[in-house]
Amino acid sequence: AGRRGLASGRELSLKLDVEKRTLGELLELLPAEIQKKVRVPPSTELEAHVDLGGRSDAPEGSFRVEARTRALGPLSAKRQRVTLEGKIRHDGKRSNVTAAIRAWLDDRNEPAVTIDAGAKLAGSPLLPGGAKEADWELHAVVAPQKLDALPLPPERRQGLSGAASARIDLSGGQFVLLEAEGD
Repeated sequence: AGRRGLASGRELSLKLDVEKRTLGELLELLPAEIQKKVRVPPSTELEAHVDLGGRSDAPEGSFRVEARTRALGPLSAKRQRVTLEGKIRHDGKRSNVTAAIRAWLDDRNEPAVTIDAGAKLAGSPLLPGGAKEADWELHAVVAPQKLDALPLPPERRQGLSGAASARIDLSGGQFVLLEAEGD
């Protein structure tokens, strides 16, 4: 049996452009057993762009994914939106990966949540073990949200007043995978 994965040092070129489509359109391309597992409204709009080059041991490129939907169903007539944008660069020794996530409770307003993350990986994230050694950081902000305007059922919103916000800053020297066992 041969080893699976990309060969180190191989040239790469991947360009993917999925212009705005509904999830329903994309689901038609997938097997029925996968279609049944999707719990997001078929009217959800998706868009994705990936441009990756360089070598498998020193990739360079960018990606962007966006989704827009009414995920909150009867709790909100507003449309929600989430975006993920990122870049990967190689500095001759390490792979540097950055990513930004933005999430909107109402896509007509400013983002409710912003998350910016970065990692300097000892190897390529495309090769086995390439992300085991890393220096990383994550910064997240939940913008001030009026509690009485949150998309909650009326009985849960009753009596709420004021606003809430949060800021989280984390960093570390390696990725740790947690394992859990249960009955």
